[in-house]
Amino acid sequence: LQEAMRRRQTRLKYREAAPAAVIAKLYPYEGYGIIAAPDGRELRFERADVAGEGFEALRAGQEVAFAEQPGETGM
Repeated sequence: LQEAMRRRQTRLKYREAAPAAVIAKLYPYEGYGIIAAPDGRELRFERADVAGEGFEALRAGQEVAFAEQPGETGM
């Protein structure tokens, strides 16, 4: 049983944690916002990019996790 558990544990994949950032600016009427990444960059996100509770639940200063994806004007 211990050997079987050891083999199973070695097959587990660990995900890298999503980077944490802070919402720097939010433009609810225009449907986009800007997050300040930990490395100092500012990244734009659109209403459709937000998972979970949705764009309307976001507030400036709120900490969020993000994953970069290429868009029309860059990452």
